[in-house]
Amino acid sequence: MQGMEVRDVSKTRRAVQAVFAVLFSFCCAGIIFGFAALKPVLIREGIYRNLCEESDPAGDVCKSQDSKLNFIFTVGTTVTNAAALPIGAFLDHFGPFYTSLFGSIMFGMGNLLLGLASPTQTVDYPLIAFVFLALGGPLIFLPCFHLSNAFPGHEGFILSAVTGAFDASSLPWVVLSELNERSVVGLRGWFWGYIVIPVVIIVQQLVMGPRTPYLNAPVSNDCSPAPERQNRILGASAYTPNFPDSALESSEQTPLLEGTSAFSKVSLPRRLSFPRRFSDVSYFRPPVDGAHDLMEDEEDVRGVLWGRTARQQISTSWFLAIACFLTVHMVRINFYIQTCHRQLLVYTQDEDLATQITKAFTYLLPLGGVLGVPFIGYLLDHTRTISVIYVLGLSGLALGILTMTSQVWTQLLGIGIFALFRPLMYTFVSDYSSKVFGFETFGTVYGLANTIAGLLGLSQASLDQAVKYRFDGNYDSVNTGLLILGSLSAALLAWRVNSRRDDDRISLDRPL
Repeated sequence: MQGMEVRDVSKTRRAVQAVFAVLFSFCCAGIIFGFAALKPVLIREGIYRNLCEESDPAGDVCKSQDSKLNFIFTVGTTVTNAAALPIGAFLDHFGPFYTSLFGSIMFGMGNLLLGLASPTQTVDYPLIAFVFLALGGPLIFLPCFHLSNAFPGHEGFILSAVTGAFDASSLPWVVLSELNERSVVGLRGWFWGYIVIPVVIIVQQLVMGPRTPYLNAPVSNDCSPAPERQNRILGASAYTPNFPDSALESSEQTPLLEGTSAFSKVSLPRRLSFPRRFSDVSYFRPPVDGAHDLMEDEEDVRGVLWGRTARQQISTSWFLAIACFLTVHMVRINFYIQTCHRQLLVYTQDEDLATQITKAFTYLLPLGGVLGVPFIGYLLDHTRTISVIYVLGLSGLALGILTMTSQVWTQLLGIGIFALFRPLMYTFVSDYSSKVFGFETFGTVYGLANTIAGLLGLSQASLDQAVKYRFDGNYDSVNTGLLILGSLSAALLAWRVNSRRDDDRISLDRPL
């Protein structure tokens, strides 16, 4: 798909598009992750109460009802992540305009169906609705990423805003929970009223939505990176370009990697342009003595597998390590979100206290994503990849231990760490993927990792059943197992980054 140049669109129009992208991401992108706030609403409305036995206490949530409610969240998270690969392919083929329209329709259908949910329902509306919402969210969210190219020099800020909006998108259901608790609004009134959001998205796209993605603008002489930054990005300190005349005569819009979608093209100024075939090694002189060590030190993991096919990248331990890390931590995160109140009840033995802490958690979850943007951005931009892995490993260990205690302050500290850990983990995975695999294959490789993690996320249902029926409601065994797996996956990833071999990095003096 062909992209469009920034100069072809007015700055005001681009600014409005970016603002709408942030708002739409906030309203839709990850709304199903507000399940901890929605679950009490569904319970108060009597959804799935018909699954309980007559012997179950009238005011309590029975095991069958709780399991069914948890199951719809498990299905939703699985669909959201498993659909990453096909959604990415759809986006590459049809572009942001049609992807956003399709996502809006899916999201609207999800709200329509969830508004039909009732204690006497004969059709499983909540389950079907969660599937539609789980598909609609990323279909609306992913087309927003290319808007970071609309303002060269401010890409990081826009990406942080869009990502922060995603992390905060569980907040609408927090508002629903508060209003429903005060008997201000019911399920039907809220969800049918919320259909106005996808309608606004459709109108905005038809009126001023970009039909094709924005391309990366070339770096001008006035705002070019500092020489040392150029060296880090392009490896100029290690390799001296020896381009043929044809390469030097290429336009300033020469893509770094040819044959990619418009979402993956990276443009460089003429004075820094690479030849069209990145792996065409005749264009590079051999590195000077000691340059390789300098490149290793400065670039961290950047470019380790750039230029290789998606199949070659997927077959490496670099992919295996990040896929294992993502899968384990995605299960940990989503399992805690769906069982937060029940776990707090088990560990604190106080229902009122558990309810209060759960309510605090529903607020901290979206706020952590927003308030954590500066911290996460600084950590990823100014520290090495291995340092971020250590931070994730230690914080994952800490929250695993703290959330298994009976003290209020340790539980609050644990959910506070959780609120920051979640956006850091997801942002790190995308950052790692772009650095290691590159943007030529980013959609396929990153999408496959999420698809694998999503499918294996179905294990959440089995873990929930094991707690209820095998461990008699005790979460210690499952939580300990997840904590160990999380630590092992972080250790595996740290080992992979620390012990990278010379032949894992693309050698520019020989073909792949």
